[in-house]
Amino acid sequence: MDSESTPLHHSDTGLGLQKVLKNNNWTVDPENGPYKTIQDAIDAAEPGGVIKIAPGLYSDNIVIKKPNLKLEPKEKLGDIILVVATKPAITINLGENERCTILGLKMSHSGNNEEVNLKRWEKQKIWI
Repeated sequence: MDSESTPLHHSDTGLGLQKVLKNNNWTVDPENGPYKTIQDAIDAAEPGGVIKIAPGLYSDNIVIKKPNLKLEPKEKLGDIILVVATKPAITINLGENERCTILGLKMSHSGNNEEVNLKRWEKQKIWI
């Protein structure tokens, strides 16, 4: 390798690393995006990614099938409220040794009592 190709190699590696680190975070913001819903960000995320959620009222049912996702508030102030009328608010369907983390979400269900009381834990499939 000559001396001119070495800096290019380092530069390419640095850019690649920045791209990987940058793409490990997905931001949900109903007003400014880039993702308008939590589920859109989950669908776009890679396993192990961090989804930063802006404060606001969200009405999408969430399904998590990717391991090691972390859903967390984008900001320290403001509430993230998930309000759904049907189905479980959150369904987590992961393998036996796979995990995910959900921080700072408040949930409300506006459906009937049967739907509100639906909590099901079977092996690693979780419905809330």
